[in-house]
Amino acid sequence: MSRFSLSVDRYTKNWNVSAVLLLGFLFISSSLLFQYGSELTFFFDEWDFVLNRTYNASDFLRPHNGHLSLLPVLVYNVLRSLSGIDSYVPFQVAGLLVHASVCVGVYAIGKRRSTSIAIVAALFVSLLGTGWQNIMWPFQIGMMGALSAGLWAILECTKTEVSPRRVALLCLISLLCAGGGIVVIATVGVITLYRQNWKSLTYLSVVGVMYLVWYLNYGVSQSVDGNLGKTPNYVYQSALGAASGITNNNTNYGKIFLGVLVLLLVANIYRKQSVQTAIAAIAMATFSWILTGISRAHLQEPSASRYVYVGAVLLVVAFISLIPKDVSRLVVLPVFVIGVFLMQGNLEILKSGSGGLRDVSKNVRSSLGGVDLITGPITSSEPVDSSRAPQIDVKRYQQVSEKAGKIGFTPNELRMLPQELRINADNALFRFTSGLHSTIDLNRCGSSSPFVGSIVKLRPDGTLRLAATSPVLATFRWFTDDVETANVLEMEPGKVYRIQNRTSLDTPSLTIIFSEPKIRICD
Repeated sequence: MSRFSLSVDRYTKNWNVSAVLLLGFLFISSSLLFQYGSELTFFFDEWDFVLNRTYNASDFLRPHNGHLSLLPVLVYNVLRSLSGIDSYVPFQVAGLLVHASVCVGVYAIGKRRSTSIAIVAALFVSLLGTGWQNIMWPFQIGMMGALSAGLWAILECTKTEVSPRRVALLCLISLLCAGGGIVVIATVGVITLYRQNWKSLTYLSVVGVMYLVWYLNYGVSQSVDGNLGKTPNYVYQSALGAASGITNNNTNYGKIFLGVLVLLLVANIYRKQSVQTAIAAIAMATFSWILTGISRAHLQEPSASRYVYVGAVLLVVAFISLIPKDVSRLVVLPVFVIGVFLMQGNLEILKSGSGGLRDVSKNVRSSLGGVDLITGPITSSEPVDSSRAPQIDVKRYQQVSEKAGKIGFTPNELRMLPQELRINADNALFRFTSGLHSTIDLNRCGSSSPFVGSIVKLRPDGTLRLAATSPVLATFRWFTDDVETANVLEMEPGKVYRIQNRTSLDTPSLTIIFSEPKIRICD
């Protein structure tokens, strides 16, 4: 084992060779993640960036869930302008690139102890299935970007020769990504103060003042009464959740990992080895859990995937930074074997998480498919799907999609979907088609003729006037074949109903089925 480890580490000491290996592994893992992310579209909070953020200064500075999200908003605006929103791929690429920057940051820090272990750690983080919410959801470029900048800030501020401007710039980037930047500047500030680097502290103070000015003008506290008292337990649960996330959500193994991490820290201190990087990573994780606890403890989500990602990455960084250099070559193979074993479970978690996102995406896209087929303006401001996409104001979506592209399934795609998805398109057409059904003056019916049968079809952009001679239920169908789930209009006798099928020409004809053939068609 030692010969194998020695040869591997000696081979990968060369920067070019190790860089090629790392990039090759990241390309393979990103390709796999991209495959898992097929058939996805925008999800939950992401719709705010897609539909409601413009190039106005207020849209850049307005917080999202308390976070200054200037850089993520900029990315979404640029991608929407360049490629539109009809394809999710550019946004997924952006998300995977930011995730890759986190992995490279892990590698760059770990390389100080062992290049081989650093590569294994970076590859492990690249497929960290327990952090699937960040990895598979491009909206999380904010959280991942703040973490990535934080890792590079740790790398820079723990160097022998520190660049104050570079440290300050990385902290600023982190702050412009998400609230996690507060944790980054706090951690870097403590390290810089300990090292008495007064020039760096001056630059950091300028960045801190800039953020304070923003917060005083735009910031909104996310904390609620009682969170402070819940924070200590929240920190413990977050630490355990992050450690367990490294071990495929196994709580017992997570506790063992934390124990080993503490032993390594004590051993390094006893042997008078440098522990600044490890302490920085642990401090950043702890500050993150404290800040999240103060603002989010009431939500009781310490082990949510998006938080596990941040904590797990920082714990991995601390772990590989504490492996003694004199034994690092001996543990390359065990670390690799354990890493591969854990990655298998992580892949299953990634598949499961991606499957959940895909199910939501299909439902939302089928509803939007119906919206996309409506001609004329939509006056309603109801959400397209109140449970899966409450952020989508259908009126705003129609305005944006006319310029940036339509997201919903096409008519041909809708025809091939399962019944439970086709009904979503019909529901959207029934709810949002302006003037689909309305009552008009009896005198406008003129002469009428009895309707023979119980089904009538109305072509796209067609109009029909009907009068019921007794109470009749009329079901409206475009794509679905299931009458029981179709939308129903209760027609009352003595009224004339005008039906206007305001849909594009590639939409199937509107099929109306009457519960009783007691209908007269107005001429």
